[in-house]
Amino acid sequence: MWKQLTEIDRSSRLRAGAKAFHLGELSRRGFSVPQGVVLLTDTYREFLRFNQLENWLAEAIDRIVWRDFGALESASSRIRERIESGKLEPAVEEGLHSWLKRSETTCFAVRSSATSEDTLGATAAGQYDSYLNVQAQDAISYIKPCFASLFSSRALFYRQRKQLPHDLAMAVIVQEMAPADFAGVLFTKAPRRPESLVIELAPGLGEKVVSGTVSPNRYYLHRMTFEIQDAHEIYPFDRERLGGLAALGLRIEEHFGATQDIEFALVGEDVRILQSRSAPIEGYANRRLNREDLC
Repeated sequence: MWKQLTEIDRSSRLRAGAKAFHLGELSRRGFSVPQGVVLLTDTYREFLRFNQLENWLAEAIDRIVWRDFGALESASSRIRERIESGKLEPAVEEGLHSWLKRSETTCFAVRSSATSEDTLGATAAGQYDSYLNVQAQDAISYIKPCFASLFSSRALFYRQRKQLPHDLAMAVIVQEMAPADFAGVLFTKAPRRPESLVIELAPGLGEKVVSGTVSPNRYYLHRMTFEIQDAHEIYPFDRERLGGLAALGLRIEEHFGATQDIEFALVGEDVRILQSRSAPIEGYANRRLNREDLC
């Protein structure tokens, strides 16, 4: 039903989703990852059965007129509303309540981890919903909206265009929030500059950088020497920390054997890894780098 993040390994990857698998793998390898639990896809599928939604959902998707965006939006709204009005099994709620009470923090992130997310050639970055700065007493109420985000109009249209199946499952991570001083993203290989890596960061939560709602500092560093090649600086930042971030990013790249897109938070002297996805350079099209960098 659910596992500690540190228990997620290759044997549970398909039931935990790519995001949870990568975080679990890094946590078990000694990287600093905020503690959390993962509601496996079994919980989502049981939720559908418990609320008698399986057949209704399949029929609702079959009736979508894909060429009519208004009809797609309407169908998405009906599906999401139906899912969010469902009920979690009592055993799920009880188990989560127990874990939340034992946690040393009162502020959490509730994050989607879909089984299709972050796969090479079909990057789904940003398509599914996550919720930050959630108080412990409210955390459980955000699980159903994470489930429902599988059926946002954007996610539905993306899967249809890519000829991907719609009967996916959603895992959900409930994770302690990292009280970030600075946060951002690190690409271990920059588009059009394969000799470089690029770091973007800004004060506060990394979601602002990820979503593009703030203009971050941006630094290009040589992948071998960590020499700063270019810098665009808005906020005062200790550049001495960039080499350590770069080295950490390349360690993660080496572990997964592929270019990495890493979200991180700086908490005092600690670097917390919030997400790491393996993706080719073209997979960065949904991320925050300027358009000219992606051509």
